[in-house]
Amino acid sequence: MIFFGTGRFLIDGDKTDINKQHYYGLLDRSTPAYSVGSSAHIEVTNLKLTNFVKQTFLSGGAAGGRLTDPDLVVSYSATSIPTSTNKFGWYIELPTSGERVIAGSVARTGHLLFNTIIPDRSACSSSGSGSEWHVRMQNGGSPLTPQFDFNGDGRIDAADGVVVDGRTVGYAARKLEGKGLLTAPSVIGNVRFAPSSGAKKTEDMNKTVLAGSDQESGRLSWGELAPREVTAPPAPAGTTGPVITIEVTPDGG
Repeated sequence: MIFFGTGRFLIDGDKTDINKQHYYGLLDRSTPAYSVGSSAHIEVTNLKLTNFVKQTFLSGGAAGGRLTDPDLVVSYSATSIPTSTNKFGWYIELPTSGERVIAGSVARTGHLLFNTIIPDRSACSSSGSGSEWHVRMQNGGSPLTPQFDFNGDGRIDAADGVVVDGRTVGYAARKLEGKGLLTAPSVIGNVRFAPSSGAKKTEDMNKTVLAGSDQESGRLSWGELAPREVTAPPAPAGTTGPVITIEVTPDGG
């Protein structure tokens, strides 16, 4: 799977760009290193919205929260030619005007973590807001159970989700305000960090407790490399090194 979002924030004109942006989950079945059993490559020109299944937003939940359909069916195409039912993957149309993705994502326990930004359109402002997203890899839907501490009480339970069709699912996104523009998320253990333009130090970053813990997360080992002093080996027994004799005469010769 290949996951990526669209958007740009490089020049002044980007601040006022309100074109719709998207986040994609693309299953690329092409295997260029092997010809047997591989399908033709998917070209950039094939990446049209009609060749993906659109994720839908569900109503309900707390202010600032987003819910997407956790059960969205995506029938992945086995070839480079999609059909009316088989597609290349899924996409989320970012819901807020001006919302976009400008940084990378993190894959974790079957979910995707990424951040979006919504720049302040004022000419003199360098700030804005954004959202932390946490969706299922297979369809971009809300997690089947709450996956992060939505309400900030330090634990993850039913209060961090919403009842949908008789079960409690997790939020797909949470809006963050007052932190500036978000960059790529990072995860250490079971804590998600959200670096942003408003965070000058690590302790200023927004921190969110996540469900479970990646076995491969955080510092796995540590070592220090330092210059080593090498001592010359001793001379073999019964031998001596070369002797240099300097004779000095009264006239300095």
